[in-house]
Amino acid sequence: MARKNQDINPLLVELKNSLTEEDILKHLIELVKKFDPIQYKEVIYDNPYYKSLIPDIQSAIKSELDKISKSIQTEIQGIETELKKVSITEAKELKKLKRDCLALIYEIDERKKEIDSLSQ
Repeated sequence: MARKNQDINPLLVELKNSLTEEDILKHLIELVKKFDPIQYKEVIYDNPYYKSLIPDIQSAIKSELDKISKSIQTEIQGIETELKKVSITEAKELKKLKRDCLALIYEIDERKKEIDSLSQ
């Protein structure tokens, strides 16, 4: 998923100033969601405590991705049902929408692989 280049430093400051495990986990999850692995892996791996939270980070993010993926798959099923009922002109639009949905599912699958790589 295309993530914009952003300044990671404000989030790193928030992470560093976190006092509870809940806040630390929240900031680590946000870090993994918003930034590319090149930007955050060193932060996580250099801190044994953060590194120990990798399974929790993975679980939270993959759970969200699974929900999104299921929603998109439901949308695709709805599109396929509609395709059987519409004119050729409308079918072209629906087919484009379906392609876009399939592309999103592919991006989600790639993102899951990226998240899995955290534990390697």
